[in-house]
Amino acid sequence: MRLTGTLGTGTLGPASGGVPLTKSTLPLSGLLRICFFVPADCDPYNLHLDFTKHGTEGVGIGGSRALYYSNPVSTIQISLQAAPWTIGTATVPGIPTPAGGEITSTYPPFRHGPASSTGTASQPSGVIQLVSPTRIVTEGLGFESMPLYGVVRVRFVPEPGWLSLIGAGCLGLLLMGRERMKR
Repeated sequence: MRLTGTLGTGTLGPASGGVPLTKSTLPLSGLLRICFFVPADCDPYNLHLDFTKHGTEGVGIGGSRALYYSNPVSTIQISLQAAPWTIGTATVPGIPTPAGGEITSTYPPFRHGPASSTGTASQPSGVIQLVSPTRIVTEGLGFESMPLYGVVRVRFVPEPGWLSLIGAGCLGLLLMGRERMKR
């Protein structure tokens, strides 16, 4: 199984687990490719499943994507069950264990603001981690369910205009101090 993904174009949508960030969506574009051999003729077959469908459902947005494949030897069903981006703890419930039970897989949140304060993470030099929890569910491949997490770290940087204003202020203070020293 090979996963290839890139961040799609768009803006951040409301993130669960915290204050909404914007009113649009940010899908995670990509492809789940499964390569396997069919015992009857040993030719390699590839199945491809896009992470998102027309930017309306899938990884980063929420919803399910499914792929069905059938031949005389086997039938395979693969689905991605995704949730929207969250800034809280991401969870994927219902992961089977070898003993026959189930566990919930979690991915911890990450927020870091100036001076290590988590409450100021959206200020310049802050970092917020967005996670899209997804479950891969299969039938016919030898495993039932596994967790997958799409992760994006957003780093807030000061605007160039803000830096110019600070630079001009520092230059003004320097010139004023120089004038005082002349007197």
